[in-house]
Amino acid sequence: MGGLKSWILYEPVNHTVPDPPCGRAISMEPCFHVPPVYGCNGKTGTNTGNIVPFVRHCEDRILGIKLVQDTS
Repeated sequence: MGGLKSWILYEPVNHTVPDPPCGRAISMEPCFHVPPVYGCNGKTGTNTGNIVPFVRHCEDRILGIKLVQDTS
């Protein structure tokens, strides 16, 4: 899939189509919808999108995470 990017179709709000109706995803990787909420040493409430630079929150699922290319 070299260099390809997927599209995200935005969900209508109050029966209104968003403008634009879709956008580019940050990577081809699928969204892991329910990541673990436990960090190192058993701490709960860890923000899993900030643990390492190559993991970000999904565009269409706030709690989900996905792998991305490290841009730092």
